[in-house]
Formats: sequence, structure tokens, C-alpha cells
Amino acid sequence: MTRILYVLLFSAAAILLELLARSFGLFLPFFACLIFYFSSAFPIKLVLVASIFGSIVLDFTAGYSFPVSVISSVIISYAGEFWTHRVMIRSFIFHILPGAVIPLVFYFPGILLHCGWIGLPQFAPHLLLSSLFTAITLPLWFFLFHFWASRAELEMDEKERREEEEN
Repeated sequence: MTRILYVLLFSAAAILLELLARSFGLFLPFFACLIFYFSSAFPIKLVLVASIFGSIVLDFTAGYSFPVSVISSVIISYAGEFWTHRVMIRSFIFHILPGAVIPLVFYFPGILLHCGWIGLPQFAPHLLLSSLFTAITLPLWFFLFHFWASRAELEMDEKERREEEEN
């Protein structure tokens, strides 16, 4: 039950931060980064439910008529699960690569759907800025959320628990 509240609370905060950033013209994928982290720490079913509902809320409050972020968030959920559990990354610095790719996966389908290929040059600087921002901050997100989850004594996924016991 605590895991569900943890996921719900931080998902709502990430959605609000992302909507606030979008209102200032910045495309910073706070929710996508959070989903990537959740897929490394919690069971994939919980993450998929949170990512689907969260991306629907994010798209409809942003004024989109079609929730294109659902597809992107499901891809990010499975990519985060694969990255953390199959690649066996032990250092936080190795999260720079997925941090640079997450904004491209999260925003590219929406840009193509709403603007077409013509709108891609207009949004290229936004995508590059958000990729740089996310590549720098994703390792920090992992560190902070691992710290908060350990302080709340949350049960993490089985493989994550084994990795923490080995360290």
C-alpha cells in the first residue's frame, strides 16, 4: 500500500512540474524520468498502470485530443525495466545514456502527430535542451528516489533488492 501511495504522490508531483515547465515553453520530461525510475524499483504492473493513467492525465491537461504519451510511457516503462534488470548497471553515472534518449522517445511521437515532419525543426532545440537536462538530472533522480524509498522502507523489486544486498 505504501508503494502505491509513493508512486501516486510522486507521479502527481512530476505531472504538475511538467505542466508548469510546459507553460513556460520548456519541454522537460519529469514524468517520463519518474516512470523510468519506477520501472527499475517497483513491479512492472504497478509502473504500467501509473504510466498509462499519468500520461492520459498529462496529455488531456495539456490540451491534446489524443493521448499519444501513453505509447511513449509504456515504451519507457519497458526500457527502464530492461535497462536496470538486464544490463545490470550498478553505477548511477551510467544513467546518462537513457537520460539523453528519454525526451526523444517521450516527445517525438507527439510532435509528429500534432505538427508532422514540418514541425520537427521548430522543436529540435527543445528536444536537444530537454535531452541535455535529462541526461544530467536522471542520475540525480535515481539517487534521490532510492534514498527516499529506503527512508520510507519500501519493498523494492526482487532483483533490485538482491543488487542492494550485494553492495
